[in-house]
Amino acid sequence: MVLPPSSGKAGSCRATVVDVPLTRALDGEHASLPALLYKPKSPPCAVLVVAPGSSGGMGPGIETRHAGLPVECHRERAAFGSIYRRLGAELASGVAHAWDGKAKQGAANLLEGKQAAVLHMTWRHCRGGVKWPGPALKRVESLKMSSEDMASAADYARDMFGHDVPVVLCGFSFGGPTAIAAAASLTAAGQAPAAVVSIAGSGRGGDAFENASLATASALASVACEGVPTLFLHGTEDKNVALDVSRYLHLIASNNADAAPTTLAVVEGSAHMFDVARDIAYTALTGWLRQLLVSHDMPSIVPLGPGAKAVQLRLDRRQTRSSRVAYGTSRGIWPSAAKDAGEGRPAWGSGGGGGTTPAIRAPSARIGRAGPKARPASAERVHLPPLSLSQRVGIAVSSFAPQRGVSAAPTTCKGWGQRTEAAMRRNKKVANGS
Repeated sequence: MVLPPSSGKAGSCRATVVDVPLTRALDGEHASLPALLYKPKSPPCAVLVVAPGSSGGMGPGIETRHAGLPVECHRERAAFGSIYRRLGAELASGVAHAWDGKAKQGAANLLEGKQAAVLHMTWRHCRGGVKWPGPALKRVESLKMSSEDMASAADYARDMFGHDVPVVLCGFSFGGPTAIAAAASLTAAGQAPAAVVSIAGSGRGGDAFENASLATASALASVACEGVPTLFLHGTEDKNVALDVSRYLHLIASNNADAAPTTLAVVEGSAHMFDVARDIAYTALTGWLRQLLVSHDMPSIVPLGPGAKAVQLRLDRRQTRSSRVAYGTSRGIWPSAAKDAGEGRPAWGSGGGGGTTPAIRAPSARIGRAGPKARPASAERVHLPPLSLSQRVGIAVSSFAPQRGVSAAPTTCKGWGQRTEAAMRRNKKVANGS
């Protein structure tokens, strides 16, 4: 579907808080989930459905202590660093924006005259800043519910903008395996997404997840074989989800000769939230999306400019961080997978620390169990070769400091961080699997 260039006066695009009906939910407990809709004035060339981590809310890019800031607080200063917030404003308006939400007049259009809609969803259980309980994240029921949430958001986007408009699924942390599971579900129903993006995404595996068709590796393989391109964006200093998880998933996506090209972008020096390296992560993400949506080619390597090093200056903390972006693709970077009998640290589910190990354990029941009595699943040891840095590219970044002390400003959003009795009961019910 070819759309004409966007028309109308360029300017900022304000997000609208909407309720997305849960068309695919099997339980009747929640009829909808909250979301932010960035709607362009002209017909969009694509729709991005973006999902946060288990904390819900504004997603990656914001300060770690503000993780879980609900989408209803998107105008708060604490939300200024959200990658999803800036992505929605830029794609929907066609104008480059700063992290504080102000449009940059005269800047080049991100999609070369086109516009895209962005639906920034959160989970049904995360209204008002309530976080998903940690123990429940490793249960089959949790991934099933979250994938239903994301598939329902995709249905909502297609109903609004047309079933011919390409839909891109993007998930952060716990949203990573959710996006892959939702993509597999949509693909099986004949509604395959245009692409899947996993930002510091974790994974799920084991017999229980395999039986429920929710195992991340199997779902990813089925999606890749249908020609759906994938992007894995991860930081080397991630202490929540090991970098080896994205490396393993990238290997799975590239194993099939008929699979679409898959891209692995490693941001050196970045932690889980990308709060220090948000400029680098954002440029890598938007560069990949530009190649996907504008050139209509399946992305592999995204050239981001000359140089090998990018310096991120945080004026509010008065510290500098040196970061790099290293790109690896399915062509020439990864040799064939080889089984390794040596010992290796499991790096599959959420948590586990950063760093690189010589071998990782593929889908592990210890991480992705369905309950305390789940039987261990057979695990395949996959050798990961050292990441080639021959494809390393650098970018020039700007600091995030709209004004002094912005990131330290407390949010005034009512109800954030306050767990009501009803929310606590709901979380306890989810944690118990009832």
